[in-house]
Amino acid sequence: MTEESPAVWMESTYENVFVRCPYCEGTSIYNRVSDLHSPEAISNATVTCERCGESFTIIGDSVNEAYEMLLFDVYDLLRQKRYMSAVSNISQAYEVFFALFLRAHFAYRPFVRDITQGMPALNNVHELLFEKTRERSFRPMRAIFLHRVVEDVPANLSISVEILGNLADLIAEPKASITTRHPDPVVRSLLGRIKSVRVNELRNMSVHHRAYRPRRDEAEAALEEAREILFPLGRLLDLRNDLNWYMEKYRERGER
Repeated sequence: MTEESPAVWMESTYENVFVRCPYCEGTSIYNRVSDLHSPEAISNATVTCERCGESFTIIGDSVNEAYEMLLFDVYDLLRQKRYMSAVSNISQAYEVFFALFLRAHFAYRPFVRDITQGMPALNNVHELLFEKTRERSFRPMRAIFLHRVVEDVPANLSISVEILGNLADLIAEPKASITTRHPDPVVRSLLGRIKSVRVNELRNMSVHHRAYRPRRDEAEAALEEAREILFPLGRLLDLRNDLNWYMEKYRERGER
């Protein structure tokens, strides 16, 4: 082995990274949590080849949000003809998207408006949000998202806590007209589409007692629909799972 470990570009999915060893040319698979001990994006990390035992550095991880990575993973599932798993991934991507919006809406954005509220207050909102939503499935998470995406961001974390305390009020299925309340016409159109998404029903048919096996065209259509909705909507709503990103953005705009 050379004194300085070579850097090798990785291929990555939401759960694993795949690397070709520069010494033996064998492929190793590293699980992000079990092997690399971090769910965060990897700027660089030293790993040991699972075949020859040599060490080297891996770089080039994806910086996409979790819901995006889950959708990208679907292409491999389609190639493997694992359509049940593909549908499950797509449905999960929506749920992860809804959860990301709620973190930004109730925690990140209210905090950066006044950072004197302190990290303990922010952590309290994170914990409360997790507690209130951890057992919520696709439909209630979508309902909460649609109710809040047309409302102003809470002015501070105390108001977030108050709203989250009555989160049950937001679980009722919203009327179709709710999507028309958003000021951006492009966002309105995407919200209308997200309200009519049915991939969760296809997923439920697959994972429960029916064990329904989706057709390829069903999985492909669901993936195309998800990409057409979630990718532009994530950009238009400025969704990032990164507090520092929000702090920098508010500094630049002078909105803090």
